[in-house]
Amino acid sequence: MFAIPGRFLARFILSATRDTRGLAAAAVVRDHTIRIMSWAALLCAGLLALFAQIRFMRPLRQIMVAVDCITAAAYDTRLEASRTDEFGVLAASFNLMARVSKKGAPSVSMSRRAFCGQSPTGRPAKLPDKENYVILR
Repeated sequence: MFAIPGRFLARFILSATRDTRGLAAAAVVRDHTIRIMSWAALLCAGLLALFAQIRFMRPLRQIMVAVDCITAAAYDTRLEASRTDEFGVLAASFNLMARVSKKGAPSVSMSRRAFCGQSPTGRPAKLPDKENYVILR
């Protein structure tokens, strides 16, 4: 037996072509799916941001407006304390502060003047000596 070059070569070589049209169609479907999922994620993120704005920012704005009213000496200002979370606790505390401030409104303004460094006559108040201060570290 002698060796002929390429005698068994036909058994080991595949001579066929593969159709790639299915791969191109699958890539289009994959890209389309990724695009739809991205838009859905963006929509969900927007809705979550809107929910957070309604749930958290609205009570904060109401508290800021109520604080401005108290600053303008409108001590009848109250917040709705129907929530059971931290904002409800803060609203209840604010209502208590407003009620106590209404009872002692003249003393509150005097305390505010003292805190700002003014005497009841409107002149700058004399601050206490340094040895009367407590230094916190």
